[in-house]
Amino acid sequence: MKIRMYFDYYKYLFFIKKSETSILIIDLLLFIFSTKAFFMQWGLTEKNILHSASIFIVAVLSLIKFIYDTYKMITDLKKYNDKGSFSINSVESILYKNNLYFLNDIYPSTVEEGYGFTRIDITSQDDFVFYSEKVNDLLWEKVFQTEINNNKEKKIKRMLSAEKEELLPFFNHHFNNSIRDNKYFFNQKKLCLSNDVYADESKIYCHKGSYYDTFLTNHVCTKALYKKNNDLIFKNGSNYFPFEVYENKFRIKEIKHSTINNEIGVSTLGFTSDNYLIIWKQNEHAQSSSNLFVPTGSGSSDWNDYDEASFNQSIINGMERELLEESGLINSSSGELCETKILGFFRWVKRGGKPEFVGITKIKAKSSDLIPLEVEVRESRTQHRWQIKSIDDLIQLIFKLKENPEYKNSMSVPLYMCLTSLESRIRKNREEVESFLGIKSSGLKDR
Repeated sequence: MKIRMYFDYYKYLFFIKKSETSILIIDLLLFIFSTKAFFMQWGLTEKNILHSASIFIVAVLSLIKFIYDTYKMITDLKKYNDKGSFSINSVESILYKNNLYFLNDIYPSTVEEGYGFTRIDITSQDDFVFYSEKVNDLLWEKVFQTEINNNKEKKIKRMLSAEKEELLPFFNHHFNNSIRDNKYFFNQKKLCLSNDVYADESKIYCHKGSYYDTFLTNHVCTKALYKKNNDLIFKNGSNYFPFEVYENKFRIKEIKHSTINNEIGVSTLGFTSDNYLIIWKQNEHAQSSSNLFVPTGSGSSDWNDYDEASFNQSIINGMERELLEESGLINSSSGELCETKILGFFRWVKRGGKPEFVGITKIKAKSSDLIPLEVEVRESRTQHRWQIKSIDDLIQLIFKLKENPEYKNSMSVPLYMCLTSLESRIRKNREEVESFLGIKSSGLKDR
């Protein structure tokens, strides 16, 4: 695992620090070719001593420069490795044109307000999201086409390269802490959202990004890197939070106007063929929602989830893949085992307005067939499963999970929003949800 993390880390640095890395490569090539030229010259019967000496000096100087530039780069990377000297903490406010705006006071954009986006607080996690019933109805009923926006990918890459001196200290510090704390911090190609989900849009634009891109944008934009000895901000990631001030209100930008990676989050509640709802608890190795209760499948869309014909199917592919991976059904085909409906969408504000989609999945397998993937989740499948025999049972269970301190105080944001969106869908069309899940009789059995 650590070998892969180191590989991903240095590969990513190569692309972000292209100019510095290119100089190292040129230095190395110059040393190799000048050394080769020196030995070729030395092997000649009639030697030109001055020529050989010149080539030798070039080889030595290029080697010295290569060693110096390598040392300088490594020293720069190691500056933020000391866990005792630096820490990454959340910020509560953002300074803009000499005015201080508190994150808890942020509003949706004016366009989003027009589409019904309102705030939902998840108090147990000191977090909140923006959420629209109108958009949720669209996702339940309408199929969107999907198209790739290469310009958005290039724009984000340019920003990361231009701001590398400010952002890489977060990356280096977090990577080394992950190594030290045995947390997984891999890079993967991700499907990211380039524009917003609105009724007057027939297409949803996406772009290719990576998990590291998401960390340096969505995650860092509400964080600051502190020096512990004087508790002062060393690097302030909140300078990159996607917002504007309009009508005297501090507003998050629409997705299409933000230079944030916006990797697509996907979560789904899985209901088995014997009518059990199962949730997991993340283990301590997870980067997100560590030690919290999470939906049956929860994570983010991989680039391979992309379906060129349907945006909805791209989201469903991600949901089902995460469910199968985390439930020990990874060798099974999602088409054979799963049927999924998208319940809704929300923007995770304290992650830079990160787009998240939630759903429900009917699994063609019994609850006993689901085994938690140890690298992701840690709880036994028998500890957090409930047999649902009617919609009334499900409503009661949602209330119980959201109010019972055992679950409420350790509930991840995606799980809370899955339950909230499902509760809303039941209110709007009880029979449709009942038909999809295949439950009709009454009674609740909790195991």
